[in-house]
Amino acid sequence: MLALKRNIYRFSEYLGRCLANSVDETLSAIKVITLVLGSLSNLTKKSKRQIFYRFFFSRVASVTTQIAPSILILSLLITATIGFGFSKQAGKLVEHDLLPILGMGNGYFFNIVAYELAPLLVGMIFITSSGASMTAEIAQRKIRNEFATFRSLGIDPVFLFLLPVLLVYPFLMVVSIIYFDLISIFSYHLSIGQLDLFYDKGYTYYFSQTLSEKGFIVSIVKMIFGGLIIAIISINHGTRIQMANSGLPIVISNSTASQLIFFVSMDAVISIIGYLI
Repeated sequence: MLALKRNIYRFSEYLGRCLANSVDETLSAIKVITLVLGSLSNLTKKSKRQIFYRFFFSRVASVTTQIAPSILILSLLITATIGFGFSKQAGKLVEHDLLPILGMGNGYFFNIVAYELAPLLVGMIFITSSGASMTAEIAQRKIRNEFATFRSLGIDPVFLFLLPVLLVYPFLMVVSIIYFDLISIFSYHLSIGQLDLFYDKGYTYYFSQTLSEKGFIVSIVKMIFGGLIIAIISINHGTRIQMANSGLPIVISNSTASQLIFFVSMDAVISIIGYLI
């Protein structure tokens, strides 16, 4: 009985710490968002806007080189594998009227991959390939006192280093989901040996009519919120580092774990809301 009470106490203490950490991180994230959004006013000045564009497109190029190859490979492998699997079962599927038309590259299949599987995969790629390295980069700038140095020179480091991050991730994640979907369509039809179906006007019309507009909107919303989550958590953890380089691995680990938890939770919540509306 005493051991049970002790375990209950430890569990309650653990939950309390988790709740306190969550509240602390949320408040810190709100502070970071307010600070970063406050730097948007600098975009009204042409000279600063030109400087911002340089940093923004540099960030776009950097993140793109990190995530584009992974998205290409995964989209090709996953849809090709599913395509080969369906092609082996073509006879049974058609016999039991499980496919509305011959070809199997129909919109019903595509909706599942494009609007449920793809957002999760794209989010995981961004978190593991770019989110962690972004946290490390921001943390290293903080350790080297670059933020304080730029402020002493009259330059806003938030405007140059953090605002581009907040804007780049939602933008690139929306582009990436469309990129993933287009490659998936091509890869799937190629794997089942029916790429010529796209020359059939009746098929392409059917395909376009079976695509879910709601599903497309939901996937775009997921990417916008997902990009904001990755950017905010990366900035928050990177700027909160207190120790020197010895604390960097812990910051990166905590940031990656938070990004995964919040992204998957967000994805599930938006999916449920999308189905209920």
